[in-house]
Amino acid sequence: MANKQVDNIISLVVLVDKEKKRVIFAESDDDLVDTFFSFMTILVGTIIRLSSDKSAAKIGCINNLYKSVENIDDKHFHSRAFKQMLQSPRNNAESHCSKLKLKIDQQTTRCGRLMDAEVSMTKGESKTPSFSDKDGDDLQVMSMSTAASLSLVSKLGIMDWNGIEKNIFTLGVGEVLNLLVCSLVCKTPLTETLLKHKPATALDTGNFVQGKPVEYQMEDKKNIRNGKISIKLMVSKSKKKVCYAEAKKDFVNLLLSFLTIPLGHFLKQKCSSSLNGCIDHLYKSVQDLDEQRLKSNYHKEMLVSPKLASGIGYENDLLGIEEASHPPYYHAQY
Repeated sequence: MANKQVDNIISLVVLVDKEKKRVIFAESDDDLVDTFFSFMTILVGTIIRLSSDKSAAKIGCINNLYKSVENIDDKHFHSRAFKQMLQSPRNNAESHCSKLKLKIDQQTTRCGRLMDAEVSMTKGESKTPSFSDKDGDDLQVMSMSTAASLSLVSKLGIMDWNGIEKNIFTLGVGEVLNLLVCSLVCKTPLTETLLKHKPATALDTGNFVQGKPVEYQMEDKKNIRNGKISIKLMVSKSKKKVCYAEAKKDFVNLLLSFLTIPLGHFLKQKCSSSLNGCIDHLYKSVQDLDEQRLKSNYHKEMLVSPKLASGIGYENDLLGIEEASHPPYYHAQY
């Protein structure tokens, strides 16, 4: 039962510390690992779209950015298609993710059908992977063996097995989405998702006092095209917080482009330090794996250095993400 797949459900064997009510260890097969690794390719806008109704945890103010796109009138966009692209951005790795055993995004392609090319990122003959959630600071993937198991038990400091309980959980799309969001905002995503802990409440923004306008300049570290974007901020002097900002379309375009960026790119740029979660440990797990665990270096590169889908790049991009090239097309005359 531990590794049986039924439709869009995968089982997960979990060890739980009964006294502390936390997950300390989880074990599954390659199908779930493929889904977890696909987190690196999923776009920020897609995370917001999918998790808005299915996940109790919230990522923060990035949700407001997505809602702003929904609420802004179409006339303020270059076209209706551009607005739809921001609401449902294309994933450059969609052909690899669409036939996973546990598909997070059921969105169809432009032809109206799901992609039908099944691709696995991990090798089927590899050993059973595991996930650990230790002291709220770990979400690592490792291939299990006797030596690895003993090392993990020692690391977890398990002395009394009477306090450890073995459970089998079934994960569907909702649970996986909640796990993804929790990994962005908390240190114990397995515990929060599987043991149904109450998610953290939103931070209180407080009441702001109007301050004077100030000018702030943001310059890309690599000085791409000598690009600078100026914005005006209304700042509360007493709270030392920004009340609101005024900017031209370049800055708005930059903000909206965040919705099209793969999660793995932010982790590659070390942006995870601004998060409260542990998703960076999953990213590091991918970095540390070699071709014995992954299909090829191509698949590894797709996960650790994901690209924008062709055609959705932002011309004044300051984020340094590469856009995928158009695939070659050929025609023949008879």
